Amino acid sequence: MDNLRKNKNIRVIPSQANYFLCEILNGYTATDFTKTLLDKYNILIKDLSHKKGFSGEYVGIAVKKPEENGKIVDAINSVLI
Repeated sequence: MDNLRKNKNIRVIPSQANYFLCEILNGYTATDFTKTLLDKYNILIKDLSHKKGFSGEYVGIAVKKPEENGKIVDAINSVLI
């Protein structure tokens, strides 16, 4: 997920858990971003924008196998240009 941190349109929040908390910064809503990844790439992430305690556009991305993580990062980078 280090490659994800290079994208200026998403902020990856450090975690010790098996998922990353990310803030979407480019004007996409977390809901639209989540829907786009599912519709275009069949990748399901968690929309956290409606959870209590979050102010902004946040998503949760689970840590997978390295090859799966690569596909997730590529898809995210293609959407958040």
